[in-house]
Amino acid sequence: MRKVVFLSILILSILLCSCASKASPAVLQPDTVASAPAKTEGIVGELADLAARLIPEEAKAPKNNFALLTLSSDDGNATEEEYLSDALLEAIFNTKLVKIYERDHLQTLLDEQKLQSTGYFDEKTAKEIGLLAGVDYIAYGTIRDAGDEVTINARVVDVVNGEICAMSRATVQKDSYLKTLASGVSETTASVTPAKVAKDYTNLWLCTRNRNAFDEYTTYTFLLKGPGDHWLFFGYDKFDDVTKSLVRAGVYWGSTSIWVSDYTGGTYDFKKNDGTIVTKDFKYAFWSKDTGWKDGDDIFGFAYNNGESARFFMDLFMNNDILTVRHGDTVQRFQTAGFLDALKAEGITMDEIENAIANEEF
Repeated sequence: MRKVVFLSILILSILLCSCASKASPAVLQPDTVASAPAKTEGIVGELADLAARLIPEEAKAPKNNFALLTLSSDDGNATEEEYLSDALLEAIFNTKLVKIYERDHLQTLLDEQKLQSTGYFDEKTAKEIGLLAGVDYIAYGTIRDAGDEVTINARVVDVVNGEICAMSRATVQKDSYLKTLASGVSETTASVTPAKVAKDYTNLWLCTRNRNAFDEYTTYTFLLKGPGDHWLFFGYDKFDDVTKSLVRAGVYWGSTSIWVSDYTGGTYDFKKNDGTIVTKDFKYAFWSKDTGWKDGDDIFGFAYNNGESARFFMDLFMNNDILTVRHGDTVQRFQTAGFLDALKAEGITMDEIENAIANEEF
């Protein structure tokens, strides 16, 4: 009889362990991680109050899934962005109030969807990413570097209704690591290194190519998708007769329908790598992935000015790794790095592009 009871208990224990091991790897369960003490010192401790303010009351019971998009810095310092994003997420985790969606899994999801992991998000974009990740709440925000301090502004979006349900900011003193980034001095070697750590950029430009044998030209359409339903665009109709070749470039702002005017003309502000801002007023035009500048299928509208936009956007795309664009109340951040590599991958040279732009003069 004792053997039967012992075996029953043993089988029940094995089944319970088996069930526990099947928890989703993407979500950290705060109340099951008791072996590692919470880090309350340093930058994580400094962010504890901010973390608590970012958790809505309705997210606490039962515990909801919570994700954090990588915070965006003004200067695009990837190391600072990753470090502070990890610190804030750890501070949120330490509250034990929500289940954390791991940032590595979120990055994998963004890569699969060809979305940028950093940028000036809005609640609409955050909701879309939150739905893809299957979380209840998603946070995003910015970093402002101010000498010995950094200020983090963060917002939390309720993924179900797309509304901002929490927002707060915190200014904290830089720890020794952040000071090292700013000073360019390594703590371990004391050797001088660049003050800004360069991003390991991925080329996000996507190209479609279509040959029109009847009219003897090939249409190249390069698109760079931003965080939301916004694109930067570069189009090239390469004619066998080079005097007919042409280039068009611009920005698509907003809708899955080309007949909705949200994305068309108007005033756009462009913030470059060096912080300078250029403002342009645009009309609009249409481009087809199948036939380029000619009427065709698979067309979309873009903000454009005849005779000016091609060279203006070429300069922006070639000379900026990050380009921030504002139109109306919406701001989008694009990782433009890799544009020239995308052209080269299609066998397109700068000489032929320059010739095509020059054709505008005639």
